[in-house]
Amino acid sequence: PVTTPVIHKWPKREIRGLLQELKTKEPVLAKYLEYAGDPWVTDFAELRPLMEVHFDEISHASVSQLDAWRVKGELKEINYQIQQLKRGRFFALVACDVHHCGFVTGAGLAVKREDAKQLAAKQALERLFFPSEPLEELRRCAL
Repeated sequence: PVTTPVIHKWPKREIRGLLQELKTKEPVLAKYLEYAGDPWVTDFAELRPLMEVHFDEISHASVSQLDAWRVKGELKEINYQIQQLKRGRFFALVACDVHHCGFVTGAGLAVKREDAKQLAAKQALERLFFPSEPLEELRRCAL
C-alpha cells in the first residue's frame, strides 16, 4: 500500500500573533524589546519553535539544565509562558535574562504541555553561550 507522508506544519500566524502579545506581557521581553534594535527584534519576531515531530524522544532534562545555569549565577531570571493553541497543541516560550545584559529566548510546540516547555528550554540552551575565558572570547571576536 502507498502511504502519503504526514506534513507537520506549525501555525505561523497564530504563533507570530502570540509572540507579539507576549512581547509586552513577559517581563524579561518587555524590559529588552522596548529599546532593542535589530537583530534582536527580528530574531524574536521570526522565532520558530522546536516541534516534537522532529524528535524521536524529548529529553526531560532541559528545564533543569537551564535552571542549573540560573543557580550557577549565569542567568538572572527564567520565565516560561505556556499557551494552548486553537488545535490543542501547546506553545511554550522561555525568556532568560542574562544579568541585565540581554536576553535569550526559546520556543517549543508539542501536544503535551511539559513537552512544549522542555523543547523551549532546549532551544534556549542551544542559543546560550557562556565562554570559559570571557576576555579571550572578546579578543577572538574582535579580530
